[in-house]
Order: sequence, then C-alpha cells, then structure tokens
Amino acid sequence: MTSGHLPDIVRSTMLVVLLAVIIPSPITRGCQRFLAMLQRSIDVQIDTAHFPLVWMQIASSSGNPAAKPFSEFEALLARKEAFVLLNEEGLDRGEHEHSPEEMKQVSLWMKRHKRELRTFVKAAIYVEPSSAQRLATKLFTLIYEKFWGYPMLMVATRDEALALARRLLAGEQVDTRPL
Repeated sequence: MTSGHLPDIVRSTMLVVLLAVIIPSPITRGCQRFLAMLQRSIDVQIDTAHFPLVWMQIASSSGNPAAKPFSEFEALLARKEAFVLLNEEGLDRGEHEHSPEEMKQVSLWMKRHKRELRTFVKAAIYVEPSSAQRLATKLFTLIYEKFWGYPMLMVATRDEALALARRLLAGEQVDTRPL
C-alpha cells in the first residue's frame, strides 16, 4: 500500500513519529503532546452553556468513548452558527491511548463533517501556561488544522483565550500560523 492510500490520520501520525525520532527533545515532547491531543479529542465533554464559546474538557472513559462527543459535536454543527472551542486543562492531561479502530472512527467522522467543521468552527483555543510547551506544540498546529479543518491556537491564560475567541467570532483576521 502506498502512502497515497493511507488515511490522513495515519499519514499525520507517521509524520509526527518521524519528526519525534529526528528532532531534538523539546520538539519530541511537542510531538508526543500533539499525538496525545489528537487522541484526547475522542474523549471530550462539551459544555455549550456559553455558546458560541464551547468549552471542552477531558471526559472519563466510557464503554463507547467516541459516540457521545460525536453526537454532541453533530448537534453543535447542526446549529449552523459559528463557534469557538476552548480548553484550559493544559496539554499534559489525559494521555489515554486509543485503539486504531477508535482513531479510524474519528478520522472517518471528521471526513464526513469536514465542510461543516471548516465553516462553523472558527478555532480550537488551548490555554497552556507554559511558554515552552506552547512553543513546542505550536510547531504542530498546521497538522492539527489539516486534520480537523480549523486552526488550533495556543494562549497563556483564560482571559487571552476569551479575548481571542471574541475576535474570531467578530470576523477579525487572526494570525494562525506558527512562528
């Protein structure tokens, strides 16, 4: 099988693993955090009480970890209104491994909803107080955006996250590219 026939998540994972092998340790930790964040996106709890500001938290695992977030996310997309995803738990929390089948289901779901994700999700904003962790992870935001279809932005505080979210929702252009 050629790499052209591999699912996007497999190609992205292969790239991250390759980078983790050939690039020095701060970047390696960033690769590991990115993989953990990608896997964490399966086990999230979504709080829409302050829509269009949608807070995500790591959920405790259940018998079917992917079903609930998919239905909650589908309900958000069905509103056909712009929103921003926010998470303030930091990047090192909840590094649970998911099976290849779970990761495949996420990839298939994402592909089915790519157009809506790009249209309605303005960004996922992660609060990470550590500047070193933000910098290491920022290198992988392009992979995240390619996979999910919306940018991943890193900020130091909750206040910065809320201000950035409001700017995005107001239609302001924000630099989403890494340094």
